[in-house]
Amino acid sequence: MLKNKLNSAEEQLTELSLEKEKYVRDFETQSASYKTMAEEMAVVMQPENKKIMLKGLDAAPQAMAAVYWNQNTKDVYINVSSLPSPSADQQYQLWAIVDGKPIDAGLFDMNSTSLHKMKTIEGAQAFAVTLEKKGGSPTPTMTAMYLMGNV
Repeated sequence: MLKNKLNSAEEQLTELSLEKEKYVRDFETQSASYKTMAEEMAVVMQPENKKIMLKGLDAAPQAMAAVYWNQNTKDVYINVSSLPSPSADQQYQLWAIVDGKPIDAGLFDMNSTSLHKMKTIEGAQAFAVTLEKKGGSPTPTMTAMYLMGNV
């Protein structure tokens, strides 16, 4: 009888230990998610960051995104809310239009991260997004332009 109680107590201890490990993992996941949201909120709420709305073009009229650009630090972030998922061999590329010329502002994937840190940019008059082959392109594919917005 004492042995049965001991075995039962050991089983309960094992179950509680496994349950605790699950709660610790859940907490760590939630904590990381909260940290990411807090960092993104800081970018969005930063008064020096100018918000530029990019609107969908013929390739995806319902698509939209917001670029947050700090003209002092030159930092650029993009928050994409509705672009079609690209094929496995394609990637979206952000362009800054500076003095009428497209400047590569970086590549981004459609993943769970809502705010993407891009390359620093100086003197942009507009931003645009194209769909390019994986790895990007030195010049934008004009027929694959999905979004555009003026500063």
